Amino acid sequence: MEKYLSIFITNYLPLLITISVFVIITAASNELSKIFKKFKLPLITGFIVIGAITGPYVLKMIPLGYIKELDFVNDISLSFIAFAAGTELFLKELRGRMKNIIIMTISQLFVTFILSTVVLLIVADFIPFMSGLSLSVKIAIAILISTIFVARSPASAIAIINELRAKGPFTKTAISVTVLKDILVIILFTICFAVSDMLISETKINASKFIILFLELIVSIALGWVVAKLIELLLSLKIHFILKVITLILIGWGIYAFADLVKVMSHKYLSFHFYIEPLLTGIIATFLLLIILLTELICNEL
Repeated sequence: MEKYLSIFITNYLPLLITISVFVIITAASNELSKIFKKFKLPLITGFIVIGAITGPYVLKMIPLGYIKELDFVNDISLSFIAFAAGTELFLKELRGRMKNIIIMTISQLFVTFILSTVVLLIVADFIPFMSGLSLSVKIAIAILISTIFVARSPASAIAIINELRAKGPFTKTAISVTVLKDILVIILFTICFAVSDMLISETKINASKFIILFLELIVSIALGWVVAKLIELLLSLKIHFILKVITLILIGWGIYAFADLVKVMSHKYLSFHFYIEPLLTGIIATFLLLIILLTELICNEL
């Protein structure tokens, strides 16, 4: 008994304490964030500030060593962000504003990406970690950082829109641009990451790399269809609402777990990493689910 108690105290008690502290911080931040509303700031601003203060770099309420252990929380959160983002893509509304959405998306995505890359290369010698590196490595770093520059958060946009109960053409256009740009940023980052890997490792750029990248995107989209059918099946089951919520959480986490498994197994048996993009999968899943449900509804009415 003492042996098992010692193992628990050594291996699991610190993690249990960390999770407990995280839950307390999360619950408290919901109330503390209301202070920010007095300054005309959205609640999500309070969440971010409180998270930064209580994290491992300021108050250190959650030690840096245990951040990795909370990755499952990050995976579940990101999966629900993807699910929420996918539900914001309405085909009818997109069709009516497609021209404006395309112009805004392209201008924000590619213009920002190109300008950021050029500026970073110009000032590279003045940045401590980039100065002295070869041109190919500087380009690799520049395109990766530029991808981060153009990224926007659908979660933040959706949170603010829901909090303010904002409606209208501007709101729908803004959220459509944000979500579509997020999908394109995921694809752009995947491409830039592959190119950066080849530049840093000084391997020749060959067609096989881009074929693998194309297959990764296709599999991510195909997996989105599978997840959409799973959620459709879940919604059709006559089970308690709580069980449906728990199962949905497990499906969301399962996307990330499956992506990690494929990455590890592909490297082990194929000698290269085959990475499924979970965020893209989640967005595609709920987008397709809406189409499936709307199609069924129309067919039933007919």
